[in-house]
Amino acid sequence: MQARIHHFLNRERLALYSITVLAFIIVLGFTSIAFSQFYEIDEVEFIHTDKETIEDSELEDAVGVTESKYYYSDALNDDVVSLRNYYFDNGYFEAEIERVLSFNNTDSTVSIKFLITENQHYRTGNILNTGLNNVNGNLRIIIDTMKTLQSGNYFRKDDMIDYSTGILELLHNNGYMNATLKTDSGYVILKKDST
Repeated sequence: MQARIHHFLNRERLALYSITVLAFIIVLGFTSIAFSQFYEIDEVEFIHTDKETIEDSELEDAVGVTESKYYYSDALNDDVVSLRNYYFDNGYFEAEIERVLSFNNTDSTVSIKFLITENQHYRTGNILNTGLNNVNGNLRIIIDTMKTLQSGNYFRKDDMIDYSTGILELLHNNGYMNATLKTDSGYVILKKDST
């Protein structure tokens, strides 16, 4: 009988010990969340490792971290993607973006550096318009000779949008009121080495 009581007391102590440890872990977790350190952004730098074609002021507009007071890792990851997209939209299809963080625990600040390697700047090559088979000959010639987008200029997504919008306005103003851009239309990029 004494062995059964002793065994029961050991199981009770083990359960009580387990509950105490679990409670301690939960309290410790909430304490670390409540007292976790927030880092204020001290400075944001854009460091160009090969060349600097795009001004830092333009890059600042492309990222949100320059508008934030505090560092958030998710927002910074989004900014890296935003910078890659910005470079891509401006003809740097192979741009590389890295980030370097320097934390200062003394004053709870962080310095953020974006390391940018632009690589090759691509130019617009052949411009092909599709879906204009039913447009009359004179209007087709005008569209084919539009000078808003020219082969040889550096690629810019905004120029492509302006070019497409210009064609659409020209069609609307010349009796093709139902002309639209297809929702799946866009541009195809074929990279060619120009060397």
